[in-house]
Amino acid sequence: MTRAVAWTLALVSALAVIGDTLIVSAYSSLWSLDTFGIHGWPFVDFAGISCSILGAVIVMTYRRHLIGWLLVVIGITTSISLVLESYSTWVIDEGGPGSTSDGQLAACVSLALGGPFALTILGLVFLTVPAGRVLSPRWRAVAWASCVGYALSLVGLFMIPPAEIVSKADVTASMSPGEVVSSIGITLTALALLAGVASMVVRLRRSQGEARQQLRWVVTAAIFVGLALVTILSTQSITGRQSPATSIPLYLSYVALIASIAISVLRFRLYDLDIIISRAVALACATAFVTAAYVVVVVAVGDRLDGEAESFGLSLVITAIVSLAFQPLRRWVVRLADRLAYGPRAQPYDALAAFSRRAGESPAPHELLPAVAEAAGLAASAVESDVRLHLPDGVQRSASWTPRASGRGTAGDWVEIPVADRAGEVGTIRLRLPATRNLRRQEERLLSDIADQAAVAFRNVRLEVALGAHVQQLHQQTEELTSSRGRLIRASDSERHRLEVAIADDVLSRLRDLRAALAAVPDSGPTPEQAGAFVTDATTALESLRDLTKGLHPTLLTRSGLASALGSYVGRSEGVAALVVEPAVSAARWPDRVEAAAYFCCTHAIADGGATSVTLRVVPGADSLEVDLTGADLDAEVLQSMVDRVDALRGSLEDGPNGIVIQLPREAERSAVPAS
Repeated sequence: MTRAVAWTLALVSALAVIGDTLIVSAYSSLWSLDTFGIHGWPFVDFAGISCSILGAVIVMTYRRHLIGWLLVVIGITTSISLVLESYSTWVIDEGGPGSTSDGQLAACVSLALGGPFALTILGLVFLTVPAGRVLSPRWRAVAWASCVGYALSLVGLFMIPPAEIVSKADVTASMSPGEVVSSIGITLTALALLAGVASMVVRLRRSQGEARQQLRWVVTAAIFVGLALVTILSTQSITGRQSPATSIPLYLSYVALIASIAISVLRFRLYDLDIIISRAVALACATAFVTAAYVVVVVAVGDRLDGEAESFGLSLVITAIVSLAFQPLRRWVVRLADRLAYGPRAQPYDALAAFSRRAGESPAPHELLPAVAEAAGLAASAVESDVRLHLPDGVQRSASWTPRASGRGTAGDWVEIPVADRAGEVGTIRLRLPATRNLRRQEERLLSDIADQAAVAFRNVRLEVALGAHVQQLHQQTEELTSSRGRLIRASDSERHRLEVAIADDVLSRLRDLRAALAAVPDSGPTPEQAGAFVTDATTALESLRDLTKGLHPTLLTRSGLASALGSYVGRSEGVAALVVEPAVSAARWPDRVEAAAYFCCTHAIADGGATSVTLRVVPGADSLEVDLTGADLDAEVLQSMVDRVDALRGSLEDGPNGIVIQLPREAERSAVPAS
């Protein structure tokens, strides 16, 4: 609400300035000496509207800041005083629209809101700039003196009869009681203003660093205002009238004061209003363009028209034309406002804005890192900048930037800014500044903003890289599972075919012969010799079937464990391989899938690889079963089948020159590939 009020008053001030320009042009030339030296157009008009805009800008950031509201009040009252003064002159001296009483009332209000009131508010500004507080409690007496002086001038003005108000909105030359009281009040107000200037000088002497730079410009202009005020008051007390020679310096001092405050704000960051000032300058440029275009057209064309209706119609047409003409200039005005507000500092802000747009597009690392390096280098006016991104796999990606312009002098030490988010550091920004300076406060803020935005972008890149690596890993695992599934199917088919052929050759052939021999036995029964032969053939067929099932899952493995099952298998193999089982292995049972995988690997290493020794032990410090197959030399297909079974249990298999070493963890993860 307060911001809306401030900008509304600034808008009213702008309208009053336009109205003052139109009224003055209606009864006098805008370029006459009286217009410049007595009325104060365009100096006081410009100072009034500039005060309103600058005050509104300060209020936008600090809603209760005293300096902002004082500037708004000065601007609005000065602008209204000017338009009422020109209207009273138009009515009383030039016979403008309205009665004489209307002109006299306008003159009285103009005097009430004019010079004395502006001097009072300026005195308060000088006493409280820049923080909105007086230098010490004793300076409050000066503020009260300024207010008392304005009250006396107002009382003196009300003591003067309206009929004695002359056309120039000035009191009569005769020394009436009202004029005496008013003169005393104005003198007291002027003295308070000079005391305010002295307060600023004291404040300047006590300030240091950037604050001193901010006050120096304002104090210089304030001294100019004080000297001009003393000059005009001294001259009027001697001559008894106002002259352009003394008025114009005072009007120029008003403009210089506003300009000095603007310099303090723009160059030395008084009140930190960079962004708001940029938009305010854009508004001021737009207002100046519209006002200038309107005034030029009115001054150039208005005098040639006959009739008020035609002039009013032309005013509407001019307003529409000016509005349409300004639209194509809007971008140029915005760029000009940024340059005026930031000066050389506009470049890093532009770089930050450009980086924000690029970061929002989620660029690839080879595009993101140079953008961060460029934005950081421009933000700090660095000789060189370097950006590094820490990837999850420990690899670093980097990019550097150097300005196009050469001849920047000797480079200093590197300055490092970490790029981190809540999870930790994700990268670094390194800058190399000129050897003659360090990072400024506004540069540190800009770099902090860049680092915050870069942290989000870096985190996204890290996630993207990690996701890509995970996808690649999943793709590789998928291919391995597909290949393993194919090998298992082929191995299963091959095993079934081997068993079928072996059973047909070694078992079924014997059983067929036995069946034929039994069919040839007479009804009286076989002889003892025949019965013995039949038993021998049946036993041979059974032994052949036993030999064929040696590599399958035995019942003994499930019932008694790995050590007993392997002992039985090695015993049936007639001492082909030696079996060594440590007590820690035989003392406890292992998961079924671990025992089945170990049994499969051992039997194949003995039967197909010629293993000479099988050793089972527990890995020291880990709950894992180690199987040492000494002398095992397997072909690629059988070895790959063993690798698949071990990988299914998240184990490891090493094929060395002396044999194969397998490790199987007890807590094997669930897998889709069967272990047996």
